[in-house]
Amino acid sequence: MKVFISVDMEGISGVVHSSQAPPKRRDYEWARTMMAGDTNAAIEGALEAGAKEIVVADAHDGMRNLRLDELHPAASLVSGSGRPLSMIHGIDASFDALFMVGYHAMTGVRDGIMNHAYISQALQRIKLNGREIGEIGIFAGIAGGVGVPVALVTGDDACCREARDWLPQAQTASVKTGINRFAAQCLSQQKAHKLIRRSAKNALQGDFLSLIRPLSPPQNTRFEIEFTGSQCADSAARVPGVARLDDRSIAIENDDYLNAFASLRLCLELASSAFDADY
Repeated sequence: MKVFISVDMEGISGVVHSSQAPPKRRDYEWARTMMAGDTNAAIEGALEAGAKEIVVADAHDGMRNLRLDELHPAASLVSGSGRPLSMIHGIDASFDALFMVGYHAMTGVRDGIMNHAYISQALQRIKLNGREIGEIGIFAGIAGGVGVPVALVTGDDACCREARDWLPQAQTASVKTGINRFAAQCLSQQKAHKLIRRSAKNALQGDFLSLIRPLSPPQNTRFEIEFTGSQCADSAARVPGVARLDDRSIAIENDDYLNAFASLRLCLELASSAFDADY
């Protein structure tokens, strides 16, 4: 059995605030250690269920957060930015399951810790064929395109609700309950790791995995992206094939989900470069 584990940071045990998740912030080094702890708990659960090969992809910020010397030795690590498939780069049809560890809810969810949609400042929301979508749905679609189901999602309560909405068959493990965007009631590290380990094992055992269906991406894809400022839409609209919808919004249409995703990433990169924190 072969398992791919994508690891973000906002949904990691104990991480609740912007002083912890971004690199160079005060508590970032502590958050990195917590990130490794949740990841290793998921690895241990997969191993207990019989996994023979485990690949971990660092999926937060610059994607260089997990320290190799803190990672369980049974896993290999995909690290570094600029990867074509971003948070799940390296996944292919040879994998039996995808785990999303430390994920978060999409933009605007009141009790979603550090909720956002892919980039946290320039972007307001993304819709896929008229339905609002966050990182869970976007990357579940990419995995589904190569036939890999999402078997486990860990994060806060809001993240797990979103996961159940998109992926009703997947196991979820909530390690904290959001109070607002920057506050939560968190399980102890020991309880959180026990929950993640048990959920990872359950996700791969018996008939459970065989019953999970990959999320099939739409054949005709339309992403609608609303930015926080008009200058962000100005920059993103320079991408060939992108349509301007209004002052702050654009649309991408493609009959191939991966091609649409590639355009989406380019638009977000251009929008981020145009974002001005002062205005």
